[in-house]
Amino acid sequence: MICVPANYNEVLRVKYGNDYMTPRNVGGAHDYPFFKKEIKSSWNTTDDESYNDVKKHIEKISSDYYREFLNRSSKCYVDIEEDVLDRHPINRTQAALLETLYEVDRICKKHNINYYYVGETKEEIERIREFNSDSTDIHIAMFRDDYMNFQQFVQEDLDVWFDYRSIYTHPEHTDMRMYVITDAYGTQEGEYEARFHGCNDIVGIDIAPIDTVSNDDSVEELKSNIISKLVQSIPSMPTQPPYDIPTMALVSQWQDLLQMEINMQGNLQNALMKAADSVAMSDTNDSYKRVRISSDIAENNYRLYDKSEFKRRND
Repeated sequence: MICVPANYNEVLRVKYGNDYMTPRNVGGAHDYPFFKKEIKSSWNTTDDESYNDVKKHIEKISSDYYREFLNRSSKCYVDIEEDVLDRHPINRTQAALLETLYEVDRICKKHNINYYYVGETKEEIERIREFNSDSTDIHIAMFRDDYMNFQQFVQEDLDVWFDYRSIYTHPEHTDMRMYVITDAYGTQEGEYEARFHGCNDIVGIDIAPIDTVSNDDSVEELKSNIISKLVQSIPSMPTQPPYDIPTMALVSQWQDLLQMEINMQGNLQNALMKAADSVAMSDTNDSYKRVRISSDIAENNYRLYDKSEFKRRND
């Protein structure tokens, strides 16, 4: 217990308003004194990315997130008959994937963002007009501007039953693609299964960026090779500083080649994937007619598409 002068609550009302006891998401837990100093001290780091992660977490605690979490509904987006789900165990996984797709679609519709089925998902739909009975993945892609905007909107609008991962929001993430996944944090097994049609696994959708490609074949080949070499080097890179001299020398060579700063104070695998992503998005000329799904390069797929192949959003 901390003793305070009588009527100190009046001081708090003047400074913070009549609802001073109600947590608010105002960028600093009421902006109390020494907020930044305290969270840096508690995190024991000066790294800006780590500091921002902690700040977001503290602000999330003081926002409506947990009120919404406690009041969350177990109602599914999609009605599926129980006998259909019982026919094969994989049906429940696919139903949970469909719930995740509906959540992505909800945010995209709200913000007028277009997305497109790609890869095996597109092939399955074109072949049999439905997801393959053995499929446990859904692959979609967005043009770069929509992709970057979606990453901002998902942080604000994503329902509490879901979570997300990207190289720009999670330092441990090392895939150029973003993931939207089901989230079982803080839920009992029965609650999670009720929300996701009896599925007890974490499932998710990967979202890839679609980038404009230069009309000059030599420029495109050079950039593709750079992205490929960066991606190939990532698995062998350490993830925790301090890094040894050979590792730092190699990263410095990449910095000189790309004329780009690479963060050597955090996860190097994440930092190099950000560098590869920066190269991938560097052609922004709207007159260019070709595009690529940049994350495909990690799987040695260098296919280029005509921009006209991505004409309309998927319904």
